Amino acid sequence: MNARFKSIQSGSSRRAFRALLAGLILFEMAACSSQFGARQRAHELERQRTERFRMSQAQMLQASASSYEQVLQAARVRGDLNQDARALRRLQGIVERLAAASAGYRADAPSLGWTVNLIESQAVDAWCMPGGLIMVYSGLLSNTDLTDDELAALLAHDMAHALLEHARERVAARFEPGLLEGMGRDDAEPSQVAYEIVVGVIAARPHETEADRLGVELSARAGFDPMAAVTLFSTLDRARVKATAEWIRRHPMAPERQAFLTAQAARVKPLFEQAQTSSGTP
Repeated sequence: MNARFKSIQSGSSRRAFRALLAGLILFEMAACSSQFGARQRAHELERQRTERFRMSQAQMLQASASSYEQVLQAARVRGDLNQDARALRRLQGIVERLAAASAGYRADAPSLGWTVNLIESQAVDAWCMPGGLIMVYSGLLSNTDLTDDELAALLAHDMAHALLEHARERVAARFEPGLLEGMGRDDAEPSQVAYEIVVGVIAARPHETEADRLGVELSARAGFDPMAAVTLFSTLDRARVKATAEWIRRHPMAPERQAFLTAQAARVKPLFEQAQTSSGTP
């Protein structure tokens, strides 16, 4: 782990970290009741975003589907698509559980499709397009020692971005209203813009915080250990081919983020325990 991350282990920094963590846990537990108000929060987020979006959901989904298909087709031509059946089944099983747990956040969540494909590549990376179109690069599995809980934490974070429609907000922020109907510019195809918005940029801190919060809760509801969202970063930092660790580049860790994720994991622990009880998992 980098020096900035390690600094929280020293004396005064460690005390400050514990104080920050305790405050975050108390705040989050006090703020969330009745199954943590997931549906109410989702409704409020949808209302806020409706006021800010400058393009329709249909336009965003169309552009994303086109971009995703282009990536798939290129991988088919190279012979790199879905070559490891066992790894693909592992991913599909995790995504299916997370998708089933997503229904509490948006009424249309189950209908998004939540498709996952696997591309052979050394890249330690994954992403999720609007509409639930997930791509995982095999280096994420072969170059790391991610547990299922940690892999679920990573995928849940990316799925949370899709559920919260962050890509539409990024498009709205990138283009002036009325510049071009829908999305894009005269010199940029919508599918190209969709790909760049999701894969090519580091998400804004408010978007990352929202996805961290929702992703941890989504994992817990699906029966995955929410603390894996914290250990995920140290596992990725030990990637055997660091030059290809694209996901961690787009999701940098910091002491504040670690404290926030730890607090979120504590907040949703009852959901995790409930999911385990319901599934019969000891």
